[in-house]
Amino acid sequence: DEAGVRAACADADRLCARTANGAPDGAPGRLAAVFCHADVVGGLMNDGASAMHGIPPDAFPRSPVRIYSGHYHKPHLLPEPTARGRSIRYIGSPYQTSMAEAGQHKALLTLDASRGWAVVGSTPLTLGPRHHVLRAPVRPAQLDALTASLRPSDRVLFLAADPA
Repeated sequence: DEAGVRAACADADRLCARTANGAPDGAPGRLAAVFCHADVVGGLMNDGASAMHGIPPDAFPRSPVRIYSGHYHKPHLLPEPTARGRSIRYIGSPYQTSMAEAGQHKALLTLDASRGWAVVGSTPLTLGPRHHVLRAPVRPAQLDALTASLRPSDRVLFLAADPA
């Protein structure tokens, strides 16, 4: 819940400050990142729907603290004004799990702890089946391009034109 998230972030920040006070290595002493698996209001559940319920973005610390979350499969950053000054990133699933994820590019993010857990790299993932959606009318060039890239486990959905 919201109060629990606020309390956990405050506790983590206090722990970072206390640890840094006795640290000979010059640790920054402030919370740099939060890693969670949460419904954040405004997070994109898929290309057509955002979360209406869950933890409000302002329950998390403001930037420069980075928030990395799982739960929603679409990789994305919450945009402003939804993010309310927070850096909230959904890392997404490692592969497309349903037609709702058709066309999404999945990746493994590389973070650098010495740079405040900033994303310093992204490695495309090609795991699991991919989902493709083609809407009528389909051009021959579209079919040729898709056919050349299909893998045995891929799924293709053809949507017919509306007869009306």
